Amino acid sequence: MLLPHDERIYAFLRRLGGIELLVLGNFSAADVVVDLPDASEWAGTELLIGKPPEPEPDGPPLVLRPWEGRVYRRGHDSGG
Repeated sequence: MLLPHDERIYAFLRRLGGIELLVLGNFSAADVVVDLPDASEWAGTELLIGKPPEPEPDGPPLVLRPWEGRVYRRGHDSGG
């Protein structure tokens, strides 16, 4: 669990080999800024599940809309 004390955001990582998945869910009826310590490291990674976010050049790095979920993927598979 990445944000265990946040009652609105459910966030965790899954890892296998060289692949990491970031799973995020907003379980509230309001927009929520997801304050991950390494959010900048996830910028530009592949969005596997969810609607692409609206571009916000001057806004917070990661905002989830009400009841929104996303899964991001980074890394590479070292298997052959």
